[in-house]
Amino acid sequence: MAEHDWRAVPMETLRAWVRDESAKDSIRSLAEMLGIGRTTLTHFMDGVGVPHPRIRRTVALAYLRSQNLVPREDGADTLDRLEAARKHLIAANEQESIRVLASKVGLGASTLHSFLDGADPQPRTRRKVLDWYAGQMHAAPDRVQSALDVLLEGMSEDEVDDARTDLLLAVAKLYEARGKPPPSWVQARTESADVPEDGA
Repeated sequence: MAEHDWRAVPMETLRAWVRDESAKDSIRSLAEMLGIGRTTLTHFMDGVGVPHPRIRRTVALAYLRSQNLVPREDGADTLDRLEAARKHLIAANEQESIRVLASKVGLGASTLHSFLDGADPQPRTRRKVLDWYAGQMHAAPDRVQSALDVLLEGMSEDEVDDARTDLLLAVAKLYEARGKPPPSWVQARTESADVPEDGA
């Protein structure tokens, strides 16, 4: 149905929704919820430049869900996982070429590129992406923990927990400063951290 299509939502409607949601809490909280950098979301809200299709899609899907226009019982979980996979792939694409990444996912480079740009995937593409993402999520915790252990090996047991949080938050800020969503493993490990607002 047209009203469920994220492309059909007017840009001004999305910007007004972002303003309203930000007023309820903060632009930072909304950006974290959407997995978008705060600066990027502020630019979107203020109409600065032309938003990337991925950003518009993310905001539009969140808007539609807030209006109960995307049935939660009919694929909301899949949509959430698909968006999480998209963010994960975008982060991975920072480290390796689209061709190398596409071969790992089992897709053509142009197909993966379209998906990263916000295109709605065909069923086969969706299945490949979700299968790849499931494998990454299964392996990621061990890799992340091993990396953190190496980086913090000089810390005492009393210092490790706080140091780990500080390190992950620093990584998240690096991504945010560049207008990119942090990798999912950063978000998962920092979502419970008490991070003060700028200037607080």
